[in-house]
Amino acid sequence: MNDSSGNALMAILGIFFWLVLIVLSGLLYFLPSIVAFIRKQPNRLSIFVLNFLLGWSVIAWIISLMMALGDNNSRQGVQNTFYLSNFSPTRNITTNSNPPT
Repeated sequence: MNDSSGNALMAILGIFFWLVLIVLSGLLYFLPSIVAFIRKQPNRLSIFVLNFLLGWSVIAWIISLMMALGDNNSRQGVQNTFYLSNFSPTRNITTNSNPPT
């Protein structure tokens, strides 16, 4: 192997190394957004915007990751489930104060 082919091989390996490093860094940077979209979080667009704009700061990245890993049931959905579970269409509803005899 002559010197010019060795330099070309080192250049190719260097480019490959930097491409892999850039791709892995991008995946790590957008990890909160990826998790939010995989878990189908209702606020995944907000998580993506926070991650995209402020993910470079460690605090915003941690907050967006916590939002992505949080419970994906909204409070309203939990309340609706509670009311629907207590609903009985066959229950006898009376308007007078005396119970039926």
